[in-house]
Amino acid sequence: MAKFDRKKHREEFLEKSKQEVFVDKYADFQGTKSELLLLKFGDFILEKRKEFLIGLAIILSITISFIGFKEFKYFRIKSATEEIEKLDKKVSKNFNLTTGNKIQEFEALLNNTSIKDGKLRIYKKLADLHVQAFEMNKAAEYLEKSGELLYEPKELKAYYFYIAGNYREQNKEIPKAIDNFTKATNFVGNNREVQSLTAWSYYQSGRLKLANGNSEGAIKDLNKVIDIESENPDIVEVKKLATFLLLKSNKG
Repeated sequence: MAKFDRKKHREEFLEKSKQEVFVDKYADFQGTKSELLLLKFGDFILEKRKEFLIGLAIILSITISFIGFKEFKYFRIKSATEEIEKLDKKVSKNFNLTTGNKIQEFEALLNNTSIKDGKLRIYKKLADLHVQAFEMNKAAEYLEKSGELLYEPKELKAYYFYIAGNYREQNKEIPKAIDNFTKATNFVGNNREVQSLTAWSYYQSGRLKLANGNSEGAIKDLNKVIDIESENPDIVEVKKLATFLLLKSNKG
């Protein structure tokens, strides 16, 4: 068998390539540039039809899956909302149920709810019921869970922690109250739309720190209240309270 001559084969291939003449099949096309572009695109699709169909199938599959997921999520939210409203009507119409009974009913529903929106609504309902039962620590616990579960808006997260801080203070849980007020300030940041919440959160944190021996931390928080620039009557009032505590801390 003759030995394969790699060099000769390469030379023949190059010679053949030189002899080939490129033919532009669109050279005699008389239409517009847009029509030519569409023609070329159509030819490209015909040439690559297998790859094109596979790509199209993948895009359709992803689109259908995405739509299906959104529909399923909407269905779950709707179902959870209907269950909560159904239970809410049931317990509100039954005057023989105590607040404790109502709490048990909603806790049972909570155990069977996995979707975030449903949990948030039940947490809020349970917090209100525990306030009615004068169980401030439990009410605070559910508001804290709401704040942790909720991602946006930050202002609502801050509000949950602020109210939870008040409940913790009422239950004599001062370190937890301060922690909640601090979280509230962190979430609102420098948002000018909720300056009143910011001012009160810093004030409450500073007030509790001062009352519990943390003068340095208290002065820092109270000064942040003073630094807020606003003519809002509510903020003006809390700034007066902060100023009084700062004067008190200096005298102490």
